[in-house]
Amino acid sequence: PSFLGKHGRMLPTSSVSLLTACSFENSAVYSCFGMRFTSFFLSLCRSYDDYAGRRNSWGSSVNRQFLRSYGDLPQLEAWKKIVRTGPLSDFRSHAQCVIGGYGNLAEVAEGEGYAPLQSPGERSYQLQLTKRGGTESITLEAIRNDDIGLVREIIRELALAAAHTLFDTVFDFMRINPAIHDGAPLFSIGRGNLGSAALSAAGLAGAYRTQSAFADTDLRRRNFIRPKFIAVPFELEETAFNLLQRTTNQDFSFIQSRKLEVLSVPSWEAASDWCLIGDPAAHPTIDVAFFEGNEDPELFVSDGATAGSLFSNDQVVLKIRHIYGAAVADWRSFYKNMP
Repeated sequence: PSFLGKHGRMLPTSSVSLLTACSFENSAVYSCFGMRFTSFFLSLCRSYDDYAGRRNSWGSSVNRQFLRSYGDLPQLEAWKKIVRTGPLSDFRSHAQCVIGGYGNLAEVAEGEGYAPLQSPGERSYQLQLTKRGGTESITLEAIRNDDIGLVREIIRELALAAAHTLFDTVFDFMRINPAIHDGAPLFSIGRGNLGSAALSAAGLAGAYRTQSAFADTDLRRRNFIRPKFIAVPFELEETAFNLLQRTTNQDFSFIQSRKLEVLSVPSWEAASDWCLIGDPAAHPTIDVAFFEGNEDPELFVSDGATAGSLFSNDQVVLKIRHIYGAAVADWRSFYKNMP
């Protein structure tokens, strides 16, 4: 709280109380040294304003640098290509529905009514937000002596950690093979989406045909999933790229004509595994929900001079926070080979 003093400045309430208690306007105290004290007091206020301005400016600069660093990592944005995103506003578990399609529309003769359509089946899966983050402390000495860009590097590394975490959260579904909404693993022989072929022209064409033929009898439709991406560890990136190039051939092969996009996943440790992924615009793949739709991580700066770690230890604390949740929507969008 604050109060507008006689000199037109916003004075802290505690200081206004002091001035009121002394009754400068009507007492001998004011006539003796009131003007001198008032000048001194206002100089303190200006010093505080200067400090607060520098502190706010430093905090804003840190946030701008952080978001700029986070947005400048295109190699870690491949997850966006294979998911659907949306907002959630609370931390409860939310049921997300997948419904089947309708059959072909019947002809309607002149003057006749329209027959009811057969309603499609549906199933659900759960999606829930999770907080991810942590804190880092920087000493006053490190900030003031920042002649080698230490603070800048810390901010960049925090942004990189957030980007890696989100990237791995999405692609780890394919690496770890967790149980999904129906209680079974994402990939299995029983589902028919797990093979053992090495990455080759024949193996890639076979996996493509198999995934494209997946049928969903529960929802009464044949999905006709067309794989759009091939995810590989970096050891197979060159192999996958070369398989999709025409090179000296005059005509495209079948698999080359499908225009698959290669996604390199550095965090995959199995050097021979590879996975086909469908187009999220055409069929459910993985859903990622962000808290109130904010896809960027947040960075908070605790640098108050009169409280907290800066007061007690001359340390500024940075807190990074990223809130999102992810879930597999349909296993049919994925086909994995583990030679």
